[in-house]
Amino acid sequence: TVAAIERMARADRAHAAPSDRWDRDPWLLNTPGGIVDLRTGRLGDHDRALAMTRIATATPAEHCPVWLEFLATITNDDAELRAYLQRVVGYCLTGITTEHALFFLYGTGANGKSVFVNTVSTILGDYATTAPMDMFMAATGERHPTDMAGLRGARLVAAIETEQGRRWAESKLKALTGGDKITARFMRQDFFEFIPQFKLIVAGNHKPSIRNVDEAMRRRLHLIPFTVTIPPAKRDKTLPERLLAESDGILAWAVEGCLEWQRVGLKPPAAVAAATNEYFEAEDALGRWLDECCERGAAHGEATAALYDAWKSWADGNGEYAGSKKRLPDVRVPGHFNTWPKMLYEFADLVGQEPPRFTRVRPTAESISRMEETLDWLKWLEPADRKIVWLRAAGERWKTICWKAGLARAAAHEHWVYALCVVAARLNGRKVPTDMSKRRLIETSLATDAAKLSENDLRDTFRADRIGW
Repeated sequence: TVAAIERMARADRAHAAPSDRWDRDPWLLNTPGGIVDLRTGRLGDHDRALAMTRIATATPAEHCPVWLEFLATITNDDAELRAYLQRVVGYCLTGITTEHALFFLYGTGANGKSVFVNTVSTILGDYATTAPMDMFMAATGERHPTDMAGLRGARLVAAIETEQGRRWAESKLKALTGGDKITARFMRQDFFEFIPQFKLIVAGNHKPSIRNVDEAMRRRLHLIPFTVTIPPAKRDKTLPERLLAESDGILAWAVEGCLEWQRVGLKPPAAVAAATNEYFEAEDALGRWLDECCERGAAHGEATAALYDAWKSWADGNGEYAGSKKRLPDVRVPGHFNTWPKMLYEFADLVGQEPPRFTRVRPTAESISRMEETLDWLKWLEPADRKIVWLRAAGERWKTICWKAGLARAAAHEHWVYALCVVAARLNGRKVPTDMSKRRLIETSLATDAAKLSENDLRDTFRADRIGW
């Protein structure tokens, strides 16, 4: 029989091939009409030598007016958000995972996010798969590794409908999006390792909670807001079929997004950055406790045990996870305490001085008083510059500073350097011109003033031995 011949062929070692021979090139996308080189967007002929076992359901061609109209509706006609979604889908066409990102599509319902994800998944065909939401949520026991085995070779993994009251499995998400090898096995088979090629897209009406708001989660999670609710009178039950009728055009749109992603990266727009930051601020229970219950500053100190008791009491009363005493210093270090030593390093580097090595010791009352005196130069600055300096002094990351100041990173950093240049000019007795742009001032007179700042001026105003760190 045919089945018997197939079993014999499978048992013949002459037909065997290592698993890494198949679908090796992460930049190639197999389609019914040929193979797309995602580095250039060009469509070529099929080639058996490439050993491609997966295939999409569409071939890039034509246009997609219904799809573009659909995107305009669900993004509230936000051009930047539409372009970002195009780059995200283009990135998902590849087997590249350098962005280490998790895309969370959030909306309260009837806003098109499920239609968006299902349409993209259907067009990607064998390159896309779905996963149970429980795979990404915290649970008391470990799931069977067969769940992970099914993700091998996929380029897009989608999960839809988050449940209220669930929590992200943070360590698992970091492992899945980190680009490192994953160990899995199929039922009643041996374990094997594979390097993930998939990108995670999760869509839901509820935001899972985050227990540890750390830099790794902030860097990975992109919360994409779907804020438009389609009224019942305008809901089209035939929309999924109408969109799939434009599969070829949608794939061409996605290929263009892939090329744009290679040029500029994901480049999240303001709407995504704001929604993501708001999400993390709401989930940062320790940060809320610090703001509500603690008086922070270099002059203040408290024993870890007393801090933990106060934190645990607040956390228990607010339904938050307190953790152990070890968690408190680990979480408070990154962004919640003063970073004046880092500011001193930056200023000393700007004026060409060699900053001393700082040691983590508690400053004396006298040194704190001297440090506060150095804040007098803030009165020389404009409100925008002053705001950025205060945020920087408070230990905020540049990403947060840019969001709070409403500026791009380059512009915010320019304000920061300009502020330091103003200080240098005033310390040398110069007036700051008001008829020149910040960039011009930095490139000319103020940069010269900064370079001329004497060792004594620097020591008396900004050096660490004066401040006492």
